[in-house]
Amino acid sequence: MSSRHKARILAVQALYLYDEGLPWELEELLQFPWLTDDEREACGEETLSFAQLLVSGMIEQIEAVDRGIRDHLKNWDFTRLTRVDRSILRLGVYTLAFQLEIPKNVVIHESILLAKRLSGEKSHSIINGLLDAYAETCRISHDTTEK
Repeated sequence: MSSRHKARILAVQALYLYDEGLPWELEELLQFPWLTDDEREACGEETLSFAQLLVSGMIEQIEAVDRGIRDHLKNWDFTRLTRVDRSILRLGVYTLAFQLEIPKNVVIHESILLAKRLSGEKSHSIINGLLDAYAETCRISHDTTEK
């Protein structure tokens, strides 16, 4: 498992806890307090730093990210998404919208892997469809504003 994939797992875990509304400050959440010292050491500084970047960026942009998800849900209500699926989608939408150096297919593939590992049996297909649709509109709008 790559260090970036590990970082994304940590980010989804942190976003899940954030969504649950636990009374943690962002700085505390970014320390991934559920990790043991051995797990933290095994992750390494690069993995932890990337996970922190993902979590802090996503939380900073949560309104735009959630709007992007809501705008692309078909016949489904945002509040009916499981916390895990919502966390994976938030991470995927944030990455597609704000980390343009990461190719669209990498973001979607990673999100599908996360869904298969962390969520329900059919979640990966919902996540795939929504992120693919979002990427088409998001990446096109970025491309036209850069020209």
